[in-house]
Amino acid sequence: MKKMMKIYPILVWLGASWLMAQEGAPVAPTEPTELKHRIVIEPPERPKEPKMIYQLRATASARILRKEVVETATLDFSISQKGTGVLSVEVTGPGAVSAVTSESVKSWSIRREGERRFLEIIPAQGDAGMVSVAVSFKRDAV
Repeated sequence: MKKMMKIYPILVWLGASWLMAQEGAPVAPTEPTELKHRIVIEPPERPKEPKMIYQLRATASARILRKEVVETATLDFSISQKGTGVLSVEVTGPGAVSAVTSESVKSWSIRREGERRFLEIIPAQGDAGMVSVAVSFKRDAV
């Protein structure tokens, strides 16, 4: 019994300290609280696709009629690296582009930068290779 009397105060002290530690422990809130901090996770930037690399060979011919001049240019693009972007060619002179014909062209448009005009061609094929385009220009004869 004397041994029990010596251990009893130690057991009481350990139990009381354990209960006191439990009372001061943080408790999760039961109601929504205002957020003071937030964590934002952003995805990494996607790598940029390479620009298209190409060479151009152009041949041109003209038909001169009484009321108009019809010019036809054959543009042979040799695409060595397929990438994002379009095939772009500056259009000089007063003639308007009347037609762009090719089986290997998905779409085309005219882009203006101030006084300059550019023929923008998007090829239909997905791989590098040859794209041949026939472009017709019409203007009034002087």
